[in-house]
Amino acid sequence: MKKTLFTLLAITVIFGCSNSDKKVLHNNLYFSNDLESVKGWMEYNTLRQGNAHSGNYYSTTDSAWQFSQTFVLHAGEISAKPLKKVDVSVWANVSKDHFNGCIVTCITRNDSTIFWASSDLKNFYKKTGEWFQANASFNLPASIIQSDKVKIYVWNVDGKSEIKMDDMEIQFYN
Repeated sequence: MKKTLFTLLAITVIFGCSNSDKKVLHNNLYFSNDLESVKGWMEYNTLRQGNAHSGNYYSTTDSAWQFSQTFVLHAGEISAKPLKKVDVSVWANVSKDHFNGCIVTCITRNDSTIFWASSDLKNFYKKTGEWFQANASFNLPASIIQSDKVKIYVWNVDGKSEIKMDDMEIQFYN
């Protein structure tokens, strides 16, 4: 019995301390998706295989589908404590110099939007056809309740250019 317990403890320590290439999550308020697996993310038929930032899959938006894969959770599923702020990072790639796209954070209660904010991708754009990282930080209203739905996505506002999105990272703060 003692040997079994010691063996289990040793295995836990070895695997718990092993170094890997994956990002170490320091809290349960961090979410990410490289689009290799979209379970739990709202599907808008935008997933494509090909020239992704990482891996093989990315979400594409255009005139037919203006919204990327979307992070959706109730506030209470994110944290039992009130949410105060969210930082969002995505990798984007655009097909034309003239595009209108943004990172959006939207909070709804029942069928009403109680918070909506966006950050323009143009602030981070470098060159057509190349992946660039875009970041946004949003202060959230104190009025959020546990049943409110939090949605985070890339919006292709006019759909005149293809906007690809990959490797979304989301960090909430209490």
